[in-house]
Amino acid sequence: MLTDFYAGNDTDAKGRTFGDLIAMSDDELRTTRDYVPYLFPIAEESRAYRNAPILTKEQAEKFVSDTALRDNVKISVNRFLTYLHGDEEWRQPVNSAHAKISQMIRFLKMIKMDEEVVKIIDWCSKNGGSLDCHKKWQKLGMGSYVAPWDREPVESDDPTADPNTPSTQPVDPNACSSSLGSCSTGV
Repeated sequence: MLTDFYAGNDTDAKGRTFGDLIAMSDDELRTTRDYVPYLFPIAEESRAYRNAPILTKEQAEKFVSDTALRDNVKISVNRFLTYLHGDEEWRQPVNSAHAKISQMIRFLKMIKMDEEVVKIIDWCSKNGGSLDCHKKWQKLGMGSYVAPWDREPVESDDPTADPNTPSTQPVDPNACSSSLGSCSTGV
């Protein structure tokens, strides 16, 4: 369970603890990408990681209410920003770190850590990334992203649709992407 992992009581799929991921070198963070779904889990399936954990509403609520988990989230955010600070490549218009930043923002929105979202957007705007990404991160962080469990049901014209399982509004596919590919979408 993600909350157990974040509390230091469980491991990821490779047997690494929260502390192990935080202790990774900048080079390891740059070349290893499978840590992202554990440090910044989201409620949607990952296109990049087949077995990535999926954050549930119950887990998100625990992140909201548990001070120790929130402290570890801040440690994750600070570690990732420290890594970015030393990485010149993320400042390019197209870089895989942009998708990681987008995923981090979505995770923080789901667990209601808006103060960290503001910190990230401010830090990124001062330290690099493309203007296009800054605008999209701003939009994503300041309201365009809604957790799946908070989305309004969408009416279906499909007569075979189960009325007890309404579909939900889709995630905005342009939340952090552009037709020119200058900003990557979620990891």
